[in-house]
Amino acid sequence: MNGTELSFDLSGLGLRLRGMPADVAPSLEKEWAGYVARVDEPFLDLLVEESADSFRGGRTLDARLDAVVDRTRARFASAQGTVEVDAAGQGRVALAQGAARHRLFGSMNLIAAATGWCLSRGRGVVLHAAGAVLEGRAFVLVGPAGAGKTTWAEAVRRAGGLVLSDDVVVLEHGEPTLALAVPFRVRPFDPPPPGRWPVAALLLARHGATSALVAVPDLLSSARLAANLLYVEPELRATPLRLGLPVRELTFSPDPSFVPLLRDFASRGPRALP
Repeated sequence: MNGTELSFDLSGLGLRLRGMPADVAPSLEKEWAGYVARVDEPFLDLLVEESADSFRGGRTLDARLDAVVDRTRARFASAQGTVEVDAAGQGRVALAQGAARHRLFGSMNLIAAATGWCLSRGRGVVLHAAGAVLEGRAFVLVGPAGAGKTTWAEAVRRAGGLVLSDDVVVLEHGEPTLALAVPFRVRPFDPPPPGRWPVAALLLARHGATSALVAVPDLLSSARLAANLLYVEPELRATPLRLGLPVRELTFSPDPSFVPLLRDFASRGPRALP
């Protein structure tokens, strides 16, 4: 087998990549430097191979993924390649030929998809959301493009919070439910350090000048959450999702004036795990 073997500890999710191409491996190791670790029993174990397919270059990466999934196996395909994985976390990545930087970020997207699908077998979920930590607890602002996730994350950062992501948040089921720091889609923010934080609340965005934090009806919250599930079969996205977490509608503007509301809410529950 050609290529480099890399392993990462994604805040409790072990990832092993066997056969990473020479033009991608050093860059991935640099991008995910804080997560490099020996992994003996990986959650996700992927063999990386070269594909004969190629993709066009460009200034931006086409991040679209096509999916064929069921309860036992998933296949995700993008312009940069494919990943196939089973419920045990064993799989293969085929990277298409093209610009090294696009191969790098394409491989990261494929790994994120495989991680999300494997999590959804009962261990957790991946949400289209922004995540940040205040007072040792995580808040997750759920929503599609245009919901204000990056604006919200930047405001929390300016107020001294730790940004987990402005696009993808990994949750692990348990008592309590945990938000995991992972290096998926964190730009323009720096990758957070590895960590696991109890989730204080899931947030639905509302834009306005006067900050407010109010409860949301169960039916609305579960439907909105299910609509923002990533990397799962369509029937799961069509089913109301209940994670057993507080869900609040947060009214906020681009400045950090809403942050004291979240700090007060966070102070009422358990802090970060040791």
